[in-house]
Amino acid sequence: MAPNSRLQGWWTWYYYRFGHDEIDFGAEDGHMKIVVNFDLCESNALCCFTAPDLFEVREDELLYVLDENPPESRRAEITDAINACPKRAISLEE
Repeated sequence: MAPNSRLQGWWTWYYYRFGHDEIDFGAEDGHMKIVVNFDLCESNALCCFTAPDLFEVREDELLYVLDENPPESRRAEITDAINACPKRAISLEE
């Protein structure tokens, strides 16, 4: 479940109840989303070296994405992390 799905549901109810013109949840504004295929990921941590504030391998030896929706200004750094992954488990959705 997305972190803001409960809030999104509340605003949808509010919209239909009180009839406001527009609700924007940021889903269609062109933000990037980091996607990791955890079936392929071996937690090699090479992405962590290129973007340590976006990726982290913890004591349980699993990869964690710290910010799934980074700003556009981080695209080059994210691309380096994607290219560093030996299993090609990281991708970027528009």
